[in-house]
Amino acid sequence: LPDYEMLELALFRAMPRRDTKPLAKAILDRFGSFAKAVNAPEDRLLELPSLGDAAATEIKLVRAAALRLMCGELLERPVLS
Repeated sequence: LPDYEMLELALFRAMPRRDTKPLAKAILDRFGSFAKAVNAPEDRLLELPSLGDAAATEIKLVRAAALRLMCGELLERPVLS
């Protein structure tokens, strides 16, 4: 999936029955990439006029899930090989 579609899917959970493509593209224009948008501080996300608290929380949830996945995989690897 392109970055804007991944953001669209995350935003749709917080903003059902709305076209989230323009907002997803605006977020990418503002932050430059999916990774930078997901890592952006919540207050910076909320600077976008059509992004509310629920949508910002959804984006931060994506980041939290990715971090948890990475930590879980790291803990299963041997420390020394």
